[in-house]
Amino acid sequence: MPFKRRLIRNTGPAFLCATLLTLAQAQKQTNTHLSNSSIEVSSVTFRLGMTKAQVKDKLAQGEITKLDDDTWVLGSPGKGGPLLQFNHGLLSYAEREWTNPHNDVAEALFAAVAAINKEGLNKCTVTATTQIHEIGWKFDRVWMVCGEKTIALMRNSSGKVMYDSVWERLGTFRKIER
Repeated sequence: MPFKRRLIRNTGPAFLCATLLTLAQAQKQTNTHLSNSSIEVSSVTFRLGMTKAQVKDKLAQGEITKLDDDTWVLGSPGKGGPLLQFNHGLLSYAEREWTNPHNDVAEALFAAVAAINKEGLNKCTVTATTQIHEIGWKFDRVWMVCGEKTIALMRNSSGKVMYDSVWERLGTFRKIER
């Protein structure tokens, strides 16, 4: 029996040390998959690679509406709130609309570009596209892609009806399969 106690006493610290190193390594691996880029949505900062549990912890109860297991809308889906998408349980896409009290698109675009410039993103590719939908809607888009971030300037129009918006996006949006 004395030999057993001595063995436990001698191996106990080594076991504890090995356990702590394993836990530290697991914590490091959990955080290494997070992106350096971030986006603030509904006053919450998100990074690509966050788990669904980490995202839920940051949001208020009832703020999430799930379109499916991997696509969430913040707020009610009928109001066109920001989308979050997950791939294999990790955040792969988040977006926010840049709005202001006067619906001034130039002001919103300036604020969005200034925000990504502040993050050091200034090498971007800019493209413009136009799509005409068969029901008479025209969709004009300007995409400014800066690494993991994109600024999208959008104009949707049909006759005299026109909607302009500026969106900041982190990651890549996957088409929602229905």
